[in-house]
Amino acid sequence: MSESTVTQLLVDYGQLLDSSMETAVKTLTTAGFDSAVLPPLSQFSFETKPLETKPEPLNGTATLNGRWADTSSQRRGWLVINCDGSMMLEIDLICPWPGKDQLWAESVSVWGSDPQSLRAEVTPLPML
Repeated sequence: MSESTVTQLLVDYGQLLDSSMETAVKTLTTAGFDSAVLPPLSQFSFETKPLETKPEPLNGTATLNGRWADTSSQRRGWLVINCDGSMMLEIDLICPWPGKDQLWAESVSVWGSDPQSLRAEVTPLPML
C-alpha cells in the first residue's frame, strides 16, 4: 500500500477514529480512571509497511492498522479498521482499578462501525 492509500483511509475513517478515542475517554472516566493514560490519536503510527496496511484477503480492499508504542517502543495499543468499516481499538492500561481493592485494569477496548454507537469496556484483571 502506498502512503497516499494510508492518508486516504485516515481521511475516510476520521470520524470513526475520533469517536473511538472519545468513547475510550468516556468509558475510562465513567469507570473512575484518569483519561490522561490514553495517547492522542496523533501518536499512533499508520505506516505503509505490509504489517500496518493489509489488503482484505477476500476482496483485496485495504484495511487500516495502527500501532501505539511507549517511549521504549513497546507496543501499548493497536487499532484496526476493516474494509467493511468495522473497527477495534485496544489500549493497555495495566494499573490498579481506582477504588477497587485487589482489582487491576488490563485494557480499554472500543469496537463497532457506527461512530454514534460504539461499544467499549475496561477489562478487569484480578490482582495476584
